[in-house]
Amino acid sequence: MTVAFQLKLDETHGVGRTGYQAGRKYDRLFDTKGLYRFFVDQATGDIYGAKSEMQVNFRRWYGRLNTIDQWNWTTLTPLPGSADEGLLRDREAALVATYKRRGRPRKIPNTGTLPIIP
Repeated sequence: MTVAFQLKLDETHGVGRTGYQAGRKYDRLFDTKGLYRFFVDQATGDIYGAKSEMQVNFRRWYGRLNTIDQWNWTTLTPLPGSADEGLLRDREAALVATYKRRGRPRKIPNTGTLPIIP
């Protein structure tokens, strides 16, 4: 099934511009420069973006293998009105709802005035 995804990318970006490497859990797709672009989960068929050569970026979800025709692969966005558009919107809303800022809280700048005590 991943080969079908590679052929779909070849249609978009030109034949021979992408490569394929099978793995234990994920299949990896890369471009001619050797940069890994996508990871395909073998168990579910979900397509994720790549953080690096060996690391999956689960925040970048690009649909499933059976819905590759519902995506515009030049802009990496779902086609308007497709089922994956709603799924992506729901995933992004869940990420925003559970987002927590990291690091220490911001300092409140000193305004130079003291509070007035009656």
